[in-house]
Order: sequence, then C-alpha cells, then structure tokens
Amino acid sequence: MNNLNSLIERHYKNNGDIIHSCHEALKELYPELIIRWARIYGYRWAFIYGTITPEISTTLVKVRLSDIYGLCIDNAGVISPDELNIIINTLKEYFANDKFFQRPDS
Repeated sequence: MNNLNSLIERHYKNNGDIIHSCHEALKELYPELIIRWARIYGYRWAFIYGTITPEISTTLVKVRLSDIYGLCIDNAGVISPDELNIIINTLKEYFANDKFFQRPDS
C-alpha cells in the first residue's frame, strides 16, 4: 500500500490539506469507491467533504480515523477486506500525526 502513501504525500505537497489529499489518493486508486469525510461530534457525524449520493446506503462502513474525523464508505464491498484494512490503517496513521492538524488548544 506504499502506493497510497506516495499518492497522499504527492497530493499533500500540492494542496496542503490532508483530507483532500487522502480523498484524491483514494479516488485515484479506487475510482469506484463512494467516500465521504466527516467531523465527529459525539455520536453525530457531520459531512465535510466527499461524494454526495441521493441513495441511502444499507452497507455503509463508518471508520473513526481520530477523535474528531471519520470516513464513510458507501460501497466498501467493491474492494477486498484486506484492502479495506490496509486503507484504514494507513489513514489512521495520517490522522494521528499532529503535523497535519492544528489543535485549537496548542
């Protein structure tokens, strides 16, 4: 999955936004994925970026990437469970890195 890392890094150098960079990298590798990014407020997940679809997904996969950000995948079944786990672990590493996020209390 070094390809995902290299794509994220390339996009991040171009735009300086980790969420957009991860989104663009995922869409390059898996154009069929329907993904949305969310800000987490307790039990509520608020849409901040990604693909909006008119249908409600019955197979939605919600992934908490950090205390405040999450990823929703409407059609995770189009990739293998191993690929999904690699994606999740890679993204969690980025979202755990303070270099990409400014903390309001820091």
